[in-house]
Amino acid sequence: MAEKRAPVQRLSCRIPWDMHLRAYEAYSKRWGPQPAMIDLEGRGCRGGFSVDELDELIPGWQQELETRDGMRLLHERRLGENYFKATPA
Repeated sequence: MAEKRAPVQRLSCRIPWDMHLRAYEAYSKRWGPQPAMIDLEGRGCRGGFSVDELDELIPGWQQELETRDGMRLLHERRLGENYFKATPA
């Protein structure tokens, strides 16, 4: 069975669910719970956290994801926003 993963806005791949839950825990402490962030399938969520939110909520998430998934994230800026494309390491 495949590992559950969560979408990330402006990232070409998904992150492991446990990483998404860590971001949600930090988010909830700062702004309060938002159940739609946990029930992504059933609530029509906005598409998970953005890469900029992950930068704030889980410092080092990019390096952790690269190590866990054996990939490299290639960074580019478009219209002033961060985008990442996942490529094999």
